[in-house]
Amino acid sequence: MCHAIRLINTGKVENAVQVTKALQDIKTHPISSQTVCRHLKKSGMKAVVKKKCPLLFKRHRKERLDFAILEDELQQSLEYFNKSPEDILFQQDNDPKHTSRKAKNWFEDHDYEVMVTGAMSEQFPYRSMDGTPALVCEPVTSQL
Repeated sequence: MCHAIRLINTGKVENAVQVTKALQDIKTHPISSQTVCRHLKKSGMKAVVKKKCPLLFKRHRKERLDFAILEDELQQSLEYFNKSPEDILFQQDNDPKHTSRKAKNWFEDHDYEVMVTGAMSEQFPYRSMDGTPALVCEPVTSQL
């Protein structure tokens, strides 16, 4: 049965039925898949059903990316409030999706100023009691 475990661990076979077929090619006497299953279970292996999920094609990734980018909605909002990109300051933490090269390039290409906040931020490391950056609280609340 060591060979059966090796077959599964190397990925050559996926289930007990495939192990049985592989072993029957080697052995001369018949082996049932139930016997293989029992021995695999005894050796500590479990049967796991693979999750079936749809594959992501290039089209799906592009649609997700298009949804994630602010461009269309942001531009419409700016026009509605009669503002330009220079009037806006984006406040972001050091989350990987905010610090990615693609996100940084997008903000640079569209002339948006980005303020990075957070514990590891060099720009605005200090926080007020409610967790927001201390330097930003006063100007924002005065405009509300």
